[in-house]
Amino acid sequence: YHIANNNITLHQNTKFSSHLFNLGGYFSQQNTRVSLNHEHSNILMNSLSIPSNKQIIDINTHVEHNSRFCMSRQLHKMILSRSSIGNFHGIIKVAKNSIKTDGHMKNDNLLTKELEKAMQKK
Repeated sequence: YHIANNNITLHQNTKFSSHLFNLGGYFSQQNTRVSLNHEHSNILMNSLSIPSNKQIIDINTHVEHNSRFCMSRQLHKMILSRSSIGNFHGIIKVAKNSIKTDGHMKNDNLLTKELEKAMQKK
């Protein structure tokens, strides 16, 4: 089992990059929560997960744009084989006063056979 929780708070003129490469485990969960609290704070999150043999991978992201002129980019990919399961749940929340903020999230999955399952919720 592997469960990871990341809570990230960015301040003015800061940049953060996260790159996750996950080969799986019986159950692997990655929870990332980001708060963009000041102007010109930017985050880049990429992940590639390759579970197999009935492994389960769970990726959860929650990004809050709490200030104007912020940017977030997310790209999450899974290659599923041998009855593995991949779950992705992503949220981008934009506060009312966050003008000219930019958030982008993308999730792509490749199922190698009919027995694999990929679930996503945005």
